Amino acid sequence: MHIVKFQGGLGNQMFQYALYRKFQSMGYDTYADLYHYRQKKYETRPLQLSVFGIDLREADRADVIQLSGNEDRWFDIVWLKHIGKKTYYREKDISYKEEIWKMTNGYFHGFWQSEKYFYDIEDILRNEFVLSDTVQFDLVNRQMQLKIKEDQKAVSVHIRRGDYLENPMYGGICTEEYYKKAIDYIKQRVENAKFYLFSNDMPYVQDRFRGEEFVYVENNSEDKGYIDLYLMSLCKHHIIANSSFSWWGAWLNAAKSKIVVAPSIWLTNAPARDVVPDTWIRC
Repeated sequence: MHIVKFQGGLGNQMFQYALYRKFQSMGYDTYADLYHYRQKKYETRPLQLSVFGIDLREADRADVIQLSGNEDRWFDIVWLKHIGKKTYYREKDISYKEEIWKMTNGYFHGFWQSEKYFYDIEDILRNEFVLSDTVQFDLVNRQMQLKIKEDQKAVSVHIRRGDYLENPMYGGICTEEYYKKAIDYIKQRVENAKFYLFSNDMPYVQDRFRGEEFVYVENNSEDKGYIDLYLMSLCKHHIIANSSFSWWGAWLNAAKSKIVVAPSIWLTNAPARDVVPDTWIRC
C-alpha cells in the first residue's frame, strides 16, 4: 500500500496528485491522506482537485497511522524523528528523490516538485488536469479566455506577493528586477509580446507595470484561482514566480515552442535543483 499526504494549495495538490497517479500507474494500491483538510487547524485552504473532476481514494486513518505513526501525538513525533519507521518517507528538501521508487509500502510526506517524478505519465496528467464541465465561467472570464486564445504573442506573468512577503523562505527572490529582466528576455525573442499579469496584489502590479503591452487579469478571487491557472495555460509563453501554482500554469501549456522563464533560485533555505525543467530558462 502507498499513501500520499496531501497538503497546501492547488499547485501543491497537483504535484502530490502527480506522485499519487504515478504510483497507481506502477500498480500500487494507492490512497490519499486528506486529514490535513479535515482538520482546519492544519490547513485553511480547500482541497480543489475536484475542479478537474478528480476523485481521490481516501486512506483509512488506521492505515495512515500504521504506515506513518500518529503525528498528532508528541510521543510518536519523537519516535519518528529519532528511531524512524521504514514505511515513512518525509521529503527533506524539494530535490528529486529517486530512492522512493524502492519502497513497496509507504507513507509519502512531501511536495514532490519535479516533473522527474511523472515525466512518463505526462499524457495521463494532461488529460486529467482539465477543468470539469461543472466549472462556471462568467462573461469576463469567457472574454479573457477568447482574448488569450486569439493572441499569438500572449505571455503569462505570475507575480505572487501576499503570504510570500511574510515568509523568508519564498520572499526576496522574484523581485521587481527579476520580472523586468524576464520581460526583457521575452521581448528580445517575441516581437510585440503582450504580457498578461496575474497576481494576488493587483494594486502593486498596476503601479509597477504600466503600458499598452500589459493586460491585468483581475477578475478572479483566490478561491477561484483555478480559473487563473487555466487562463495562464492558454498563453503562448510564461514568466513564473517561485510558485507551484504558476509552475503548473506554464507546464500545462503543451506547446514545444513555448518559452518559460523561471527564477534561478526557488527557495532561500533549501536545495531545489530539480524544480525547473531543463528546457525552461533560469533568470
